[in-house]
Amino acid sequence: NTPILISHLFEGVRIINSVKDKKEAITKDDLALLDKTMKNFVIDILGLEGQASSGDEGRIDVLMNLILNIRQNARQNKDWATSDLIRDELTKAGIKVKDTKEGSEWTVE
Repeated sequence: NTPILISHLFEGVRIINSVKDKKEAITKDDLALLDKTMKNFVIDILGLEGQASSGDEGRIDVLMNLILNIRQNARQNKDWATSDLIRDELTKAGIKVKDTKEGSEWTVE
């Protein structure tokens, strides 16, 4: 169910932001569980594993549009922590986000 999945994604972002802002702490075991959960989410649910095949490009575009729309909503709501977290995590993954007057653009570095 997509709405439930998105709500869990936002809850995860909230927790990550709290840890990042030192409002909450995370144990080594919880970090390992979070890592496993995120890998399961990316690989099992989104189906993003290894190199994308030529048929996956459309799905990746859809996924990136979703992520950038979530980031744009955060920016409109002045939720800079979430907006910055999304941008920073995409940068770590090798995806550069550029904000323009028309919206955000992305490229793989």
